Amino acid sequence: MNPALSNDEILEQLKALEKDHPTHRVFNHCMVVRLSLEGYTQREIAKIVDCNPSTVNQILKRFHEQGIEGLVPIKQQGRPHFLSSDKEKHIVQIIIEKQPRDVLEDCVDCSWTAPLVMVLIKTLYGVKFSEEGIYHFLHRNHLSWTCPSYVLAKADPEKQEQFKENFQDVKKKLTEEDDLHVLFEDESMIRDYQAIMKNWFLVGHQRLIPTYGKHEGAKLIGTLDYVTGEIHLIERQKYDAQVFLEFLKQILELYPTGKIIGTMSSLRTT
Repeated sequence: MNPALSNDEILEQLKALEKDHPTHRVFNHCMVVRLSLEGYTQREIAKIVDCNPSTVNQILKRFHEQGIEGLVPIKQQGRPHFLSSDKEKHIVQIIIEKQPRDVLEDCVDCSWTAPLVMVLIKTLYGVKFSEEGIYHFLHRNHLSWTCPSYVLAKADPEKQEQFKENFQDVKKKLTEEDDLHVLFEDESMIRDYQAIMKNWFLVGHQRLIPTYGKHEGAKLIGTLDYVTGEIHLIERQKYDAQVFLEFLKQILELYPTGKIIGTMSSLRTT
């Protein structure tokens, strides 16, 4: 250790080290040095950090002999990685571009956790990672434990423009025919979103989760009368062809005469 450094300068170096090496071991090593600077004995530090006093002694010895660099564990030469470079890139690509529910059977999670990554690797390549091994894999591939954010899913601009063009013809018919009903129809679900949890993603980036999915919630079907503004709505536990047929029969009962033009959720006019 450089004896010319003040305690404040050492603390700044410790912060920088933790940022460059965000691992549990480096954090513990830095904690040992901080506690030592605050005047704690090695036995007291061992109790706080939950390790043997001899371990504390070794950490402080390396720090005094090698400085900050002595707090970074020496990388051991172990056996080769279980996955090839191409396979690791494939796994990382899936983590970045897809959600667990998109690729894992019977999975509803939208955030990647270490156990789910282990399942993904086992499913695709038949390789089983240990808990320590999966964390090495994630850090080695520049992934970090971050919190995602919802992002509003964008509509299709081409379909929107097509709808505007088609709807001009519909409005023209309203002026030409007396007994004509124009209804906007759509289905929706008030979803019980999962709480956003941290997940593994690229360092310095944040996963964005579209605000729609396969969550449980109230399923709604409804129409809006373009002329009168009246709304007809039903709520069901599920949405299928039988439910939709039941809904259409109700619409026919509400409009027993005249013609009905319905603009569907797919933005097609019929």
